[in-house]
Amino acid sequence: MGGMKRPTLQRFGDRTQLAARNRALERFNRWERGRVSDRAVAQVVADLGALRNLLPDAFRSHDPDPEKRGVARMHRILARLGHGR
Repeated sequence: MGGMKRPTLQRFGDRTQLAARNRALERFNRWERGRVSDRAVAQVVADLGALRNLLPDAFRSHDPDPEKRGVARMHRILARLGHGR
């Protein structure tokens, strides 16, 4: 499976926590199915973009994916090398 890691039970907590999370997601899915939205999908996406734009630039540019830390480190090193010319 290349560089992809399969999630483990430890990542989601113990079995009791996982079961509670599943029950909560089931409740949410039932609630969502019963809800009718009068808003167009394009408007919802535009609103999400507007909310994202309210966040500070530093927060928006940060990628929390731990598998990309090596790439970020390489970019920092290359940036330093590029300034030394």
